[in-house]
Amino acid sequence: MVKLEEAILLGTGTSGGVPNTCCLTNPAKTCKTCLLSQNFTVHEDDGKVWYNPNKRRNTSCLLRIRMDDNSIKNIVIDAGKTFYESSMEWFSKYNIRRIDALILTHGHADAMLGLDDLRQWTIGGENKVQEYIPIYLNQATMDVVSHTFPYLVNRNLASGGGDISQLRFNVIDTDGLKPFYIDNIKITPIPVHHGTFKDQPFICLGFRVDDFSYISDAVKIPDDSFELIKGSSVIILDALRYKSHKSHFSVDEALDELIKLKPSKTCYLTGMAHYLEHEQLSKELEENQKLKEAGLTVKVAYDGLRIPF
Repeated sequence: MVKLEEAILLGTGTSGGVPNTCCLTNPAKTCKTCLLSQNFTVHEDDGKVWYNPNKRRNTSCLLRIRMDDNSIKNIVIDAGKTFYESSMEWFSKYNIRRIDALILTHGHADAMLGLDDLRQWTIGGENKVQEYIPIYLNQATMDVVSHTFPYLVNRNLASGGGDISQLRFNVIDTDGLKPFYIDNIKITPIPVHHGTFKDQPFICLGFRVDDFSYISDAVKIPDDSFELIKGSSVIILDALRYKSHKSHFSVDEALDELIKLKPSKTCYLTGMAHYLEHEQLSKELEENQKLKEAGLTVKVAYDGLRIPF
């Protein structure tokens, strides 16, 4: 039986990441989160991995899926501007080598600008990890990738030495809210609104695998998509900051959505800017009366977090 065994959060920060350069170089030193991301005594996860909960790279998630033959498939969601650094840290620490597929949520830099860095897996002669990486994305994102990285889509447009990522693009149909399959792994796209573009909702994709739903960039969940998420045991949801934002949920907005969705196990907030300090927000969530009344556990995600299933 094909089963999701583990999710690893490779990044939990917004597009700019944390820390913010302007905060670190500010003589006044007023941003607690950014300063703690550099100086805070790191935590220990299960006695294996040290991490700093306030240091955040672009949102990204690795799904580790147990196949019928007992092998593990590694499916990554998003490879943004900081994916190279994330992979160097977490792939090596967790003994992960292959990327069996990459799924893209949308065509913003923090989701797809790391495509060029995937050459680390597909070049190197006899030592290379693999021949190519399959990429799954919707047509809107494919259009952005083709414009941004024409040489990755058409190798004839490459210049220079020619050492480029070997990628195979697969455009998925997200209009009908239908699942697609990667090696018998069922993946359900979850279209959500990530702000507006040309007076229309800008669609970003979340994804559901088994009872796990991942929505990294959203300010609204349409009714049809809401139904796709319901019944999840674990939900990862966007929460940029305390104040409302035109393209991301605030903390309170995210909590309201999670209370309505009622996952059976745990929720995690991701996509956080430097306005949210890990320990402070964690304490606020523990003391939140609405969450207590709903019987819901919501935690602050961090880079390197492992979620077993």
